[in-house]
Amino acid sequence: MKRILTLLIACAALSAWANQVDNTAGSLSSLIEDNTITQLSITGTMDARDFKFISDKLNELTAIDLSNAQIVAYSNETPLFLDVTSYEDNAIPPMAFFGKKLNQATLPTGLEKVGMGAFAGCESLENLNLPESLKVIEPYAFSSCKAVNQVTTPAALTQLGEGAFSRCDGLEAVNINPNEQLIIGKDAFLDCKTLANVNLGENVTAIGPGAFSGCKALKTPTIAQNSKLNAIAEAAFVNSGIESIALED
Repeated sequence: MKRILTLLIACAALSAWANQVDNTAGSLSSLIEDNTITQLSITGTMDARDFKFISDKLNELTAIDLSNAQIVAYSNETPLFLDVTSYEDNAIPPMAFFGKKLNQATLPTGLEKVGMGAFAGCESLENLNLPESLKVIEPYAFSSCKAVNQVTTPAALTQLGEGAFSRCDGLEAVNINPNEQLIIGKDAFLDCKTLANVNLGENVTAIGPGAFSGCKALKTPTIAQNSKLNAIAEAAFVNSGIESIALED
C-alpha cells in the first residue's frame, strides 16, 4: 500500500508540470497541441512570437515556469504587442500576460526587463519573485496584481516605472534597496490600500508624484540611514495613512 501511495504522489508531481516544452524561438505554437492547458514549463529559447501565442491562445493558463528559458531578440515589420516592432533579448514583451488567470509565474533567471503592462490585471498572481538580474520594471508592469502580498525589488534595479505596482490591493510589504540610484516612478504604488510596510534603501533618490497615494495602511515608511533621497514629489503620500516620517538624515 505504501508503494502504491508513493507512486501516486510521484505521478501527481510529474503531471503537475506534464506540459514541458524544449522550445526554439518562434516554434511554441507548433509544439503545443492543447490550447486548454493550465500549466506550462518552457526551456530553450523563446521570443516575442512565442509570447504572442501564449497571450492569444493559452487562455486557461494558471502556471508558467520560464526559469530555464532564454528570451532572445526579435524584430518584425508588423507589431505583435501594442505598436512595438522590435523586442529585446532578456525582456518580457509589453502586455505579454495581460489579464491572464496566472497564479504562479517563475521568471527567467537572466531576465533584465519586464515590459509595460506585462502582468497587469493578473489578479490571481501570487508569490512574485523577481530575479536578481532584473534592471527595469516598465510602467504598469504588475498593476492590479491583487493577490501579490509582498515585493522585494532586486538590487540591480535601475528603473521602477509609472504605476508599476498600482492598485495591488493585497500588497502589504515593499522593500526597495537598489545598488544604484533609483527613482520610484509616478503612481508606482497608487491605491495599494493594504500596504503597511515600506522600506527604502539608501540609493532611492526620489519618490515620484503620487507614488504612495491612497496607501491608507501606510503609517511610517522606513528610510535608510545615509539615504540619498533628495526629492519627494507632489502628492507622493496624499490620502495615505502617514502619521510620521523620519527625514533627519
